[in-house]
Amino acid sequence: MTKESFSKSEIEIVLPSSGGHTIRGIRYIRGGNDNNNHDKDRDTVKNEDQDENISHYNRWIFLHGWLDNAASFDYLIPSLFGLQEKEKASDFVVDDVVAIDMSGHGKSDHRNNAYHIVDFVADTLQCADSLFGGSNVPFNILGHSLGAAVALLVAGTARHRIQRLVMIDILGPLTSGDPTEGPSMLAKSCQKIPSGSSSTFRSIKEAAVKRAEKNVVKDDFFTPEVAEVVCSRGLRPISSTTVGDGSGNHNNEDGITFTWSADSWLLVPTRLHLSNSVVSAFASSCTAQTLIILAEDGMLNRFFRLVRPIMTIVDFGRMLQSTLFLLAIKILLFGLLSPLLFFCRILFCHNDNKKEDRCHKLSTIQKGLQFVSMGLERVGLIKEKTFIVLPAGGHHLHLTTPNAVATEIQKWIVTT
Repeated sequence: MTKESFSKSEIEIVLPSSGGHTIRGIRYIRGGNDNNNHDKDRDTVKNEDQDENISHYNRWIFLHGWLDNAASFDYLIPSLFGLQEKEKASDFVVDDVVAIDMSGHGKSDHRNNAYHIVDFVADTLQCADSLFGGSNVPFNILGHSLGAAVALLVAGTARHRIQRLVMIDILGPLTSGDPTEGPSMLAKSCQKIPSGSSSTFRSIKEAAVKRAEKNVVKDDFFTPEVAEVVCSRGLRPISSTTVGDGSGNHNNEDGITFTWSADSWLLVPTRLHLSNSVVSAFASSCTAQTLIILAEDGMLNRFFRLVRPIMTIVDFGRMLQSTLFLLAIKILLFGLLSPLLFFCRILFCHNDNKKEDRCHKLSTIQKGLQFVSMGLERVGLIKEKTFIVLPAGGHHLHLTTPNAVATEIQKWIVTT
C-alpha cells in the first residue's frame, strides 16, 4: 500500500464529564486526506468538521488490550486499508479508524485511582460522541483482549449505535464465577496501593525484551521485535543521564532513561468483577453483527488443546456458531471436567510442597475451564455472530499475523 493511501495523525479528546481528563490516540483515514477533521496545531478533534464523504457505517474505534496502547494496531489498520485497495473494493468498509489509548495507557491521562471496566465503556462512548459528531451517531468497534471485553459492553450499552463488533482473542470480560467472592475480592484490592516505583530501561529495545517476557499469555509469536511496536508508545523518558552497560559502552546515544507510561494503578486488581449474569445481559442486548477471532495458541490455548481431536474433523469456528454445540461444550467443561478437577484437588492435594504445587495447577486449570465455559455461554447469547479460529498467532494475533486477521475481517464485512 502506498504512503498516500491513508493519513495518520495524533488526536486528543477531552472528556466532557471528567474535569479535563484527556484521551489520546491515533486516527487513520483512508485516502491520505483528513479533510481538516483535526486541528494540526493542537491535535484536538474538531466536532464541527466531520467528513461528510465518510459514511458513519465505515467509522471504527479500536480498543487495545491491558497494558498495551493504540500502537498495537499499527500493522492491522494499514493491512485493512491495503486489502481494500488491492481488491479495488467499490464500497469501502473501513474508511476512518481511531485507535485510542484507553485511560491510564499509552499517552492518555491517568486516573491515579482504581480502574473498573465500566469506566472504559463510558470513556469510549464519550470519545465516539466527540469523534463522530453526536450521541446518536452509529459506528463500529473492534477490541483486543481487555479492549474486546470493553467493546462487548459498549455494544450492549449502545445497541442502537454499534453496527459491527469485532472481538479478538477473548470471550468477554473476566467475571466472578462465585458472587460470594465479592467481599474478599474488594478487601484484597483495597489493601493494594501502588508503590509508585517503576522499572527503568536504557532503551526501547531493552524494555521490549522485558515486555515480551511478561506477556499476559506467553507464546512464540510475541517476540521482543513485536513487543517493541507497543513499547514505542508505552514508554516515557524520565532523565537525560547516560546509563552505561558496565563495559564502558553506552547503549543509549541520547542518554535517556525510560520507564513505563501506563498508570501503576492498572496493576491493582479490580475492586469488583461483574457477575456472569450481568455480562450475559450485555451480550443478550448486543444486536451488532459480531465477529470473534480466536487463536489456537492464544488466551484459550488450554481449551483448544482439549478439543483438538474435534477440530481435526469439523470446522470448529462454524460449529461454535451452533447454540446446541455451545451447550454441549458447556456441559463438558462446566458439568463434567470442572467437578472432576475439583475432586482431584480434594483427593490428591495435601500439605507437602509438591502436592500444593500440583493443587495450584489443578485449580488454575479448573478456573480456566470455567472461564471458557462461561465465556462461550455469554457469546452464545449474541444474536448475530461469526467465529473464526486461526491456527497460530498467539494472544496478539492482530499484531503478529495482521494480514490473516485483516483478511478475515474484510471477508466477514463483505459477506454479512
